[in-house]
Amino acid sequence: MKNLIRKILKESEEEFGWIKDLVPDHFNYEPGAIYYKFGKTEEVKSYILKKIVDGFNDLRISNNVVILEVDDWCDFADLFQDDNRGSQGYINRYLAKQVLCDGDWWSDYSANDIIDWRQWKSQLWDDYVMNSEKVIKEILNHIKKNYVSSPNYNPKQLDIYGNLPEKQNVVEIKGRILDTDYFYELQNDLNELGTLINKEDEFDELKKELTWAYVDAYNTAARDQVWSATKDAVTDVFGESLGWKSKEITKGGNVTTKHYMEFDVTNIFWESVYNFFDMCIDNRVGKQSIDDYTLEELEENFDECMTPSYQYSYFLEFYSALLEENNDELNPRYQEWPDDDDILKYFIESVMDRI
Repeated sequence: MKNLIRKILKESEEEFGWIKDLVPDHFNYEPGAIYYKFGKTEEVKSYILKKIVDGFNDLRISNNVVILEVDDWCDFADLFQDDNRGSQGYINRYLAKQVLCDGDWWSDYSANDIIDWRQWKSQLWDDYVMNSEKVIKEILNHIKKNYVSSPNYNPKQLDIYGNLPEKQNVVEIKGRILDTDYFYELQNDLNELGTLINKEDEFDELKKELTWAYVDAYNTAARDQVWSATKDAVTDVFGESLGWKSKEITKGGNVTTKHYMEFDVTNIFWESVYNFFDMCIDNRVGKQSIDDYTLEELEENFDECMTPSYQYSYFLEFYSALLEENNDELNPRYQEWPDDDDILKYFIESVMDRI
């Protein structure tokens, strides 16, 4: 029976539509052999899909969609260029592993790194405080609550009941008590208020909090840009994640919950598989000579070209090798200095938390 099937197939290999009826499940031709003889047809894809996917530990099929399962973003780190020199401004494999795998990879800039103390007002107050009504309001409320005393306040003057007034914090700025009248003037002259906060000792604590709010914002924005450049390089290829999933795993009688992310890699899967088949056979006999071989001869002579899972247990491992072979490893550029808009966003949040 098998010989008859082989004979029929040999005589009618160009009509691949027959193969689904002629070849029973237990009569397995290798994916590569089928591909080399019949090309990129829907029948070929249908026949070889499960055979190839089953060979990778990180792939599964759901309604003809190829799903990649990864433990976390760290699984993608080996897709980046292995550049030990670490080109400034680019994400190489070393940095990708720090960003995607290590939780504590960022070394914060200090205030001295990013603030010229001689330009505190122009760099911080004018560029950030003055660009946020929310921050301005928070600063004014803070000053009113913690620095301003009532007009004509006299801590020794008894009230009509013979009691001393409630004690208030008296702050003098250039010999003038910061009372509600003075505060009203400053409220309407924010440029002057910024100058005073910068220069007057009475506002040292407030100036420190604003400074550290800026430092926090700068570091967060800078860190985000490196993270985003790394993550975006992955999602540009694999698309956005289908989300986090979980499943129960039983091992040695113990049940644990595994959390993982899913990606639809159907298109990448077929591009990679076709690339593998084409490169593998072309490096050995050339595409022009492939018709000289029968299915059996292909299987016997080119075992290493029959399916990528003979060499790789994981699809990401296979895909990484393809990228390296084609000099297409991920190596995105990241912006070394954060954008003002991003800094301002985090500055507002930090000020709200600090004062």
